[in-house]
Amino acid sequence: MNLRRLIKLGHEIGSAGFAGALAVHIVLLSVMPAPSELLAYATLRGAIAAVGTWVLFPSLFLVLFSGLLAMMVNRAFHNAGWAWLKFATGISVFEGT
Repeated sequence: MNLRRLIKLGHEIGSAGFAGALAVHIVLLSVMPAPSELLAYATLRGAIAAVGTWVLFPSLFLVLFSGLLAMMVNRAFHNAGWAWLKFATGISVFEGT
């Protein structure tokens, strides 16, 4: 497998994990009980934290790292304005997450 395909595979796996983690966050937040139900509330908050720790952040790191690596390897991306715009929005997504 060549380097470009490996980078693309990493980027796609990371983006699928990132999107899946966001979907799980949405589902868990939609079934969140009232804070007065302390045990159920704390359990779901723990689940949200676990998804963020074990799926969301590693996936986000993989997407950003593979995207930056793709920009370094492929010379066509060096002068492409859309690639730099994607880089800037990727960094802002990282900051927001």
